[in-house]
Amino acid sequence: MVIQKLFQSIKDTEEKRGLIIHHIRTNDQAPVVLSEEVIQELSKTCDENEYAYQLMPSGAGHDAMNMTKLCPVGLVFIPSEKGLSHNPKEYSSIEQIAPGAIILKKEILKWAGVADRPAEQKKIVQ
Repeated sequence: MVIQKLFQSIKDTEEKRGLIIHHIRTNDQAPVVLSEEVIQELSKTCDENEYAYQLMPSGAGHDAMNMTKLCPVGLVFIPSEKGLSHNPKEYSSIEQIAPGAIILKKEILKWAGVADRPAEQKKIVQ
């Protein structure tokens, strides 16, 4: 629907201004739905560690789009200054990065089945 409106707008502009506009579609990937189970587990881990979070859709093309064919997938985003993402001016401080890294580590260990192992067994994966 959005693409159809975009192309109609381009056609209208061509006619209105007497232009010929050439376009090439460089990507046509369909969106994917991430795992509700992974999202719930991420939320649980954030709650257990008292990290604030919000659930949000992502329109970005991540490797996650391809990984959904292989396994359950979720994404962890961290804040960046002025909300800039996928931009050369994107910046996140260590204080913004650390909670995301901690949550990611806890989730990896949980999904790998080593989160509840005694400390001496965890050393091999740390």
